[in-house]
Amino acid sequence: MPKTALLIIDMINDFNFDAGEDLAKNTKKIIDPILTLKKSFNEKDMPVVYINDHYNLWQADFEKIMDYCSNEMSEEIIKKLAPKKNKDYFLIKPKHSAFYGTALHTCFSN
Repeated sequence: MPKTALLIIDMINDFNFDAGEDLAKNTKKIIDPILTLKKSFNEKDMPVVYINDHYNLWQADFEKIMDYCSNEMSEEIIKKLAPKKNKDYFLIKPKHSAFYGTALHTCFSN
């Protein structure tokens, strides 16, 4: 696997917390730049890795997490930034860090 990857962290989100509505509004502003980066990585056949909270859905795949997070604030973001099945990687992080305690290192060391 290449040493370079695009990490898309915590973009699948329900925004159901204090200041979540403001964060959702600001997140919508960066959708297009993220999609531009993702397109570039896809064209170069470089990996795109989504790393996300688990929302206590430890046995879920990305589709279940997207369904769980989908609401009025997040629906547009999730639809536009959704991982591509059988193309993108999707990792669930056990705590706050996208790096500590995730499978990220293992994925890229093989």
